[in-house]
Amino acid sequence: MKQAPFYVLIAAEMPAVLAVISFISNPKDAKRLQQEEYLNEIADQIAAGVAGYVDHQATAGLQL
Repeated sequence: MKQAPFYVLIAAEMPAVLAVISFISNPKDAKRLQQEEYLNEIADQIAAGVAGYVDHQATAGLQL
């Protein structure tokens, strides 16, 4: 797991993630960000990550 001192994460009092998806200054990324299929894939992957975290926390809690 990579960690960095990003301001938006430092003051967080709960689990937090900073996701850098694409850069609109990159022409290829900018084009992909206009495609609904790409946006849905991003949303699905973020949701899967959150669900995985929640599942792991519930499982870890049961082991105590």
